[in-house]
Amino acid sequence: LRTDKIAGLESVNAITGSVFFGNNGFDSTTAKNKNFLLTEDGNSDLSLGTSDFTVEGWFWTSRADDLTQDYQVVIADSQYSNNYSWSFYIYQDEIKLWTCTTSCSALITGGSISSNTWHHFAWTRTGGTSRVFIDGSSIGSAADTTNYSDDRIMIGANKWSEAKPYGNYGITSGYISNIRIIKGKAIYGGAFTPPTRQLEVTPETVLLCCQSSQDPTKEETGKLLEAHKVGDAPGPLPSTFTPDVGNDHTHGTVL
Repeated sequence: LRTDKIAGLESVNAITGSVFFGNNGFDSTTAKNKNFLLTEDGNSDLSLGTSDFTVEGWFWTSRADDLTQDYQVVIADSQYSNNYSWSFYIYQDEIKLWTCTTSCSALITGGSISSNTWHHFAWTRTGGTSRVFIDGSSIGSAADTTNYSDDRIMIGANKWSEAKPYGNYGITSGYISNIRIIKGKAIYGGAFTPPTRQLEVTPETVLLCCQSSQDPTKEETGKLLEAHKVGDAPGPLPSTFTPDVGNDHTHGTVL
């Protein structure tokens, strides 16, 4: 299997793609203008359990008012209720890691998010402590021994069910690139330089997606990724617009 290339250890290679989500932000009660990616049902690889793990990737939002008015989910599990679930989103210029056990609350919150800027994010857990990093800097940590039991992942929204197939919140007019989940290993324990090349499959990788400029459902570990679309919001669409992580990148045409 391929191994990671960390900044300073290998030559810089361009990130080749992202996925555009043209959602309309907070909309928890209607099936209006929503799109997201959803993994297949019943894959235990994606149940984080009580293990150590890393969840990381890049996101970009286009409208400054979205950051103060809307909940913009980057990645979450599919449940988001009182059943040991989690949701990683932007709200009021901050990152929030929201977790649920017998009730739901913000486990870690902070950071400063800018519109029209690519941000790298990472959520790690090791030894019963969760940490969140934005652009390589820690925004907080918290004790966390939750058994995250859901086995479906959503990108661009949260809380999916057959009865509510349009999801809950969404990332508004934004891009997501190089989403990776590593199960069994926290690869960041302190401040770090974000990766300077496209993320790759490691032995512990259970999900790697949103890096193709041709196919928004392409996933590098062999899992099925479904594109869901409700209403007239554009997306999920492949794009050549990618994080500037050391090479010259340009805003390509959304396909």
